[in-house]
Amino acid sequence: MRRLGKLFLMACLLAGSFATLWLAVGEPWEILADGAHYVEIYRGEPAAAPFGYRVLTPLLARVLPWGMDGSFFIVTIACLVLAGGVLGVHAARVSGLRATGLLACAFWGLSFPFVYYATTGIRADAPMLLLLVVAYVVSVRCASVLLLLALVAVGMLAHELMLILLPALWLDKVFAGTPVMGQSCRGAACRRPRASQATPLQHPRETDALRTTTGGARYGWWSLVVLAVGALGFLVFTHWAIPVKPGALSYDSMTPKALLAFVLQYSGGLPKHAMRIYAAWGPALVFAGAWLVRQGTRGELRAFVGLFLVAVAATFLATDTLRVMEVLYVPVCIYAAAFVGGLWQAGRRWAAVIAVAVQAAYAFVVFGHLRTFETSPVMNGIAAGLSVAAVGFWLLERRGGLGRFICKSGA
Repeated sequence: MRRLGKLFLMACLLAGSFATLWLAVGEPWEILADGAHYVEIYRGEPAAAPFGYRVLTPLLARVLPWGMDGSFFIVTIACLVLAGGVLGVHAARVSGLRATGLLACAFWGLSFPFVYYATTGIRADAPMLLLLVVAYVVSVRCASVLLLLALVAVGMLAHELMLILLPALWLDKVFAGTPVMGQSCRGAACRRPRASQATPLQHPRETDALRTTTGGARYGWWSLVVLAVGALGFLVFTHWAIPVKPGALSYDSMTPKALLAFVLQYSGGLPKHAMRIYAAWGPALVFAGAWLVRQGTRGELRAFVGLFLVAVAATFLATDTLRVMEVLYVPVCIYAAAFVGGLWQAGRRWAAVIAVAVQAAYAFVVFGHLRTFETSPVMNGIAAGLSVAAVGFWLLERRGGLGRFICKSGA
């Protein structure tokens, strides 16, 4: 526990350093936009649906003494930093490697949700992101379904995207049988390790059960049904109990067909919508896919693809495509960290550094200057080049590494 405590503090310090960095070099998001609805809730007024149901962050900000802007900022930054600490510990425990935990926290600090919310004053999502990774940890520990339901319910008061936990657990349950991350899925190595073989960062009880980033496989079918019914029931209850004004253009006020047409028009068509889905993560998504394809098991790959498709489907219910895809941050950060950590352990440390540098450059160009990026052909070209470099980097590593490629080129 002491080692985990130190790792948590290190990950929080790392996340705090990233928050400070983005506040210094990131482009502020100057448009209040959705924040106007949360200001209304902060002032005790009903807001338009679906924003009016997201009351947690405004209520937390209201009880703090630093004024509206300062209190929203404190709530957001605190949640982002704590989420980084919890994610670091969770990644270390499911992989057994401290380096993977710190790398996962680094990818979190270089992700769209982290950069966007760290540089945007008034938004509601940060507590949901913290509670989501806490729910992942709780599910791995096979805690009571009632505790999971409580976390989901509170998370939905921040943002209804908290419901992504339900398909994450169900997909893990359906595709159970994956060994501990980082182990080969072939031959004898596929057997579960004994409790005596647990790494210092793993609890002996977990070595028999950790398979993917969630613990869905450890729950019975009826437990997952109770969780799903309870979560959806709470969603219906909040829509009945919380007073809101007539909805803005959203899933709450439009038919699915009309909303789909509106979202595609807003995105600029299906190809651009697909590009926005990728842009939500950039090279980190490539690295996560690289680990799953090369070292992950069939169950892990299927579970992640299923969850990815659920998130993609949800993007057609909102115009904020990048913010919808943020719900994948736990598995994307962990799998990308596992890929880079594998390079480091294999002695290809310069390759690991290059991979993180590519993500950092992409984050600076796209996430750190999002408003300018959307209208800048030059920045779009740089982002495309970094994405191509990430794919090329993965393919070269798959064929034996960049070092071998350079030697052949020199010959």
